[in-house]
Amino acid sequence: MKKRLLIIDDDSDLQDVFSFVFEESSFEILPAYDADNLESKIFDFKPDIILLDISLGLDDGLVICKYLKNFEPTKHIPIILLSAGIVDDETIDCGQDRIVSKPFDVDYLVGVVEDLCQKKII
Repeated sequence: MKKRLLIIDDDSDLQDVFSFVFEESSFEILPAYDADNLESKIFDFKPDIILLDISLGLDDGLVICKYLKNFEPTKHIPIILLSAGIVDDETIDCGQDRIVSKPFDVDYLVGVVEDLCQKKII
């Protein structure tokens, strides 16, 4: 069974890259370009993991992450934050499971996603 990956990033070019890379890695992908209707997307798609950009135009990825990690139905879903700046898990704490800085090595990102999917308690 394919793992499901929700990717929340407002960069359409990057969404195309994510879709290509993760579909090749046997993931089912749902792209989201903002936080509109996010709860219904999560409830309908049932992602195993979420990639979440910190900067989403009008939406704040850190606020979204904190909300999802404090919301009972979604708090178990691993979240990887994507940041255009260099940050680490000690600088930012919104409940994320990992932070990956852009630009990123594709193989590294796939490895992080696969590792968190394996650790997820189902």
